[in-house]
Amino acid sequence: HARPVTRDALVAELAARSGGEVPAKPVDDLLALLEREKILVAPTPRPAPAFHGRRVVLGISGAVAAVDAPVLVRGLHALGCEVRIALTRTSRRFLSLPALDALTHHRVWRSLWQRTEDAPVPHINLAEWAELVIVWPASATTIARIAAGDCSELVSAIVTATRAPVVIAPSMNDAMLGAPPVQD
Repeated sequence: HARPVTRDALVAELAARSGGEVPAKPVDDLLALLEREKILVAPTPRPAPAFHGRRVVLGISGAVAAVDAPVLVRGLHALGCEVRIALTRTSRRFLSLPALDALTHHRVWRSLWQRTEDAPVPHINLAEWAELVIVWPASATTIARIAAGDCSELVSAIVTATRAPVVIAPSMNDAMLGAPPVQD
């Protein structure tokens, strides 16, 4: 499971460990049993090279699903994407900033005013850098800001300023999601 191998490599490893020849039938029978019981599964195919090197800005808002952001970052990395993270004020209640820094190997952007020499206007720099912007999880408040063009938060300002495609993944209860202002 930790290191997928072919059948031939497995047989060779077993022979090396046992110090002798390994009969093929018991190995093939065991592999068939493990596959049939779904204990052993074929490895998932490698991601399409179309994602390799793509620049993704992940905007994280203050919905409880923000706690799963590291999983999404790892998934984007597995696809070959380079990820930058922008946070709303509320999202910081759910996240470990050092963990996100460590995952992305880049500064986590927390504010419109968090300027650096290479990013004097963070929302514009991130908006121009991005080939895709994902807002996940998108709270009702963040969706409302985006819909209204309210650039008082970093994430909504990036979405407003970017020319890249934007994916918004709502995260709220059904009543809030179905509310006319959120649907608008």
